Amino acid sequence: DISDFVRARLQEKQPSEAGDAVVSANVGLANAAAATFLLKQREALLSQERMSEPGKGAVQPALQRAIDTLLLKLLLETDEDDLRLTEVLERGVRCRVEDCEGFLRQRGRLDMLARLWKAHGHYDLVLNEWSSLLSEKRKDVRLSTTQIISEMVEVLRSCHGASGAALLRQFIPQILQ
Repeated sequence: DISDFVRARLQEKQPSEAGDAVVSANVGLANAAAATFLLKQREALLSQERMSEPGKGAVQPALQRAIDTLLLKLLLETDEDDLRLTEVLERGVRCRVEDCEGFLRQRGRLDMLARLWKAHGHYDLVLNEWSSLLSEKRKDVRLSTTQIISEMVEVLRSCHGASGAALLRQFIPQILQ
């Protein structure tokens, strides 16, 4: 784990100053630097993709997927307000949901799991998750009832076609309660 790594390196350099506060500060700095690096790499890959020939597809899709997966997990661990994480999700995330779902569930971040599903167009899964969060009234949920309803309405606005109509019929009654 990164904390153990930082603690070991600090003890090698300054044995008397390897307390928890120093380790925590250094881990925070390392995570922030890694997140900044990954955000820049991600932007460079996306720029390269925009500049490539139309119809050619993603530039290095496996690398993009790996960067987005790492970035999502790192930002989830380091950002207090989820601002950068939300920006990544809104700009088109390339990681696979299955690569992040266990991590998000383990940390109780069902709100981010729902947003990741939304980014991938899995509206039924998003609405089911928001619906369960709304009906359970759990204390560990980071969003208020109003925010959850707002998220559900936003997802419903994104749905189109017959499946969108079915989702509207299914979830509108719960939203209106």
